[in-house]
Amino acid sequence: MRHSHLILGLILSLVMVACGSRKSIPERKLVRMLAEMHLADAVLEVAQVSSQPSWRSDSTAVYTAILDRYGYTTEQLYATLARYNSSKDKATALYDKVSRRLEKLQKSATGKVEALHRKQNRWTEKSEWALPKDGDTSRVPFSIPVEGLGEYILEATVVRYNADSVSRPRMTLCLYAAASDSLLLRVEREVQRSEEGQRYSLSIVNRDGAATHVRGYLFDYDADSLRPTRRIAAKNVMLRFLPSAEEEQRPSSPHPPAEARAPVDTSPPVRVSVIDDARRPPRIYRERQATPAPPFDRHP
Repeated sequence: MRHSHLILGLILSLVMVACGSRKSIPERKLVRMLAEMHLADAVLEVAQVSSQPSWRSDSTAVYTAILDRYGYTTEQLYATLARYNSSKDKATALYDKVSRRLEKLQKSATGKVEALHRKQNRWTEKSEWALPKDGDTSRVPFSIPVEGLGEYILEATVVRYNADSVSRPRMTLCLYAAASDSLLLRVEREVQRSEEGQRYSLSIVNRDGAATHVRGYLFDYDADSLRPTRRIAAKNVMLRFLPSAEEEQRPSSPHPPAEARAPVDTSPPVRVSVIDDARRPPRIYRERQATPAPPFDRHP
């Protein structure tokens, strides 16, 4: 919080005369109000309005709205802060409490975001994998029924050790249509060597409802790799589903469509062209014709 003392400094600078006869604001409410003013200031800055001439007047209007909500006036705020301004120790102690309040709000917001991610998670496999420890599979395929229109996001923190020797290691995410036994859309991202671990994310959007499954490989590589050695691990694996506006407006049905109730199909994604730079956003490939998908090869 590089502007952590900005709010208090600006307000204290406005206090010219202590108005002892006015009603003071209790410290508990004062701390809450100053914390909200700091957050409002941060929001305005993130919105990139600080360069606008009206930024300070806009923020002052927000401060006034916060005071109105708590039932206090600007004069009461000035008078209360004058008491703290009379002593550097008192002012420091006040802002220490404001900082702790902001940290508490940050932890609460972080917890809510994590809870939302868990609620959105549709991953049905283990959330942690390590090869070769977790068996003789070297790709970790998955196939999960879609839930409707919207975005599906595959996320994982991947550790790829130096001993991993496969060609073009990557994560793969596809949309599969059971009716035509074909892949509709595919994205992939290469995985770099990192013994500390790196967070990867792949996104794919089901737009027309033709897809029945989201599928792919958590760990994928070129099949022509010579004597591949797998030394790779992943943790915090998630497949988040963010429904589109159209999907959210649909009336819920007690019985899912027949294709959603069908057994999970386990055919693999087809191979597409190479991505040369993993630092770029993942490329998206759409099949020109329906491409039949052969059975999953779990032991490449």
